[in-house]
Amino acid sequence: MRYFGSCFFILLLSACSNPTSQTSQYYGFSLDLSQQQRAEASQPAHTLKVNTVKMSGTADQQGIVQRLDDNKVSVAQYHFWAEHPRYMLTRSLTQALTRDLSQWQILNADVPTTPANSYVLSIVVDDFAGHYKAGSLVSGRWFVYTHRNGDTELLIHRPFTLTEPLKENGFSPLVQALQVSWLKLSADISSQLATITQNPDGTN
Repeated sequence: MRYFGSCFFILLLSACSNPTSQTSQYYGFSLDLSQQQRAEASQPAHTLKVNTVKMSGTADQQGIVQRLDDNKVSVAQYHFWAEHPRYMLTRSLTQALTRDLSQWQILNADVPTTPANSYVLSIVVDDFAGHYKAGSLVSGRWFVYTHRNGDTELLIHRPFTLTEPLKENGFSPLVQALQVSWLKLSADISSQLATITQNPDGTN
């Protein structure tokens, strides 16, 4: 893993220092259409409204970020997300939760409705980057709130740090590793939300 990581970042720095040889490349998460269909529950037991993911610090940009050694950060000059990552991550998260939580209705937060038994999910991403040792790095915090009798109550607060080794050198393998980490986070959120049906009044 250290070999792949070192080679990848050497190639990265070489590319940044030789702009005449580069053309801009754009990336996004892949979508497995075969897994997007699910049997709809006749009446969802709960509704989850998903806020747009908030990107913090260096994660808040379209250039792909790399965390180097000696506390240095590099932003790619010719390798970009095809859209701001806040939108890509929100869409991927919503699709994964919809697939995994068959008894839940998953809505974007801007949908103008607040049904009974509704919850709100918010995520703050602090790191969304390549890492010179770990491969990919995704970190931040996620929160689940509920609205009861006009009051907002925090039910769950979880920090997260996820890493994934690169299978080979390059930006495309980095994007794939970041997607794997993001889907792992979605699976963890799904698992935590499923416990609400057994313990609706519990807080964490």
